[in-house]
Amino acid sequence: MSRWFAVVPLVVLVALAALFIGWSLKRDPSVKPDALVGQAVPETVLPMLTGAQAGPGHVDLKTAGVGKPMLINVFASWCAPCRIEHPKLMALKDRGVAVVGVAWKDDPAATRAFLDELGDPYAMVLV
Repeated sequence: MSRWFAVVPLVVLVALAALFIGWSLKRDPSVKPDALVGQAVPETVLPMLTGAQAGPGHVDLKTAGVGKPMLINVFASWCAPCRIEHPKLMALKDRGVAVVGVAWKDDPAATRAFLDELGDPYAMVLV
C-alpha cells in the first residue's frame, strides 16, 4: 500500500509534463502574446476629441505619426488603473515622447473632464 503512495505522485507529475509538452507543441509560434512593439500600426481610423465631444475630423493611426515612434495609450475616465498611470504619461510628455490617447468606451464629455482634472499628456485624443 505504501508503494502506491510513492508511485501516484510520480505518475501525476509525468502526466502533467506530457500535457504541458503537448500544449506547447500545438501553440502557434507566430502569435506573440506581447504588445506590438516594433510592428506597424494596424489601420485604425477614429474621430478626434474636440472640446467635450467627438469632432468631425478622423485620424488614421497608421499615417498619424509616420516615421516617428509614438506610444498609443488606451484609457477611460472610469478606469482606476488609468488614474494611477496618468502621472507617468505626463512625465513622458515632459520628456518629449509623443503619446496618443484612445478613449475606450467612454463618453467624450467624461474624457474631457478626466483630462481637465489630471492634465492632458496626449498629442491627440481619439474617441
